[in-house]
Amino acid sequence: MFPLTSPEAVDAWLSTGGRHPGRRCDEFAAAETARAVAEFRADGGQLEVIEPAVAFLREHIGIVPTLSTGPENLSEFSPALMDERGRFFSLHWSAEYYLGDDKYAALMAYSHGQPREYVDLHHS
Repeated sequence: MFPLTSPEAVDAWLSTGGRHPGRRCDEFAAAETARAVAEFRADGGQLEVIEPAVAFLREHIGIVPTLSTGPENLSEFSPALMDERGRFFSLHWSAEYYLGDDKYAALMAYSHGQPREYVDLHHS
């Protein structure tokens, strides 16, 4: 399935994990968001819940699309790091990274294994 080269390819890949147009998992998304906020708080951090992230989670939480042919190569969506403009970010032990302006850009870049940019290059 990789690399993903278009929004249509991303949608097709996500459908292998159970996503479909109009999918809504409001209660599951709310529970997982509350869990993530509590975990950040327990670690001394703060996580603000914003509408773009909640909207993404309502549609994508709990789907498990495959990354390759092996069953151990799965991708799973949990509370996402996004800003108010809907841009995607990643926290990693090595740094904070910018993934893309929307889910399609982020997942296409991820599928190509492109180096991620440091978050401080995308402040505005």
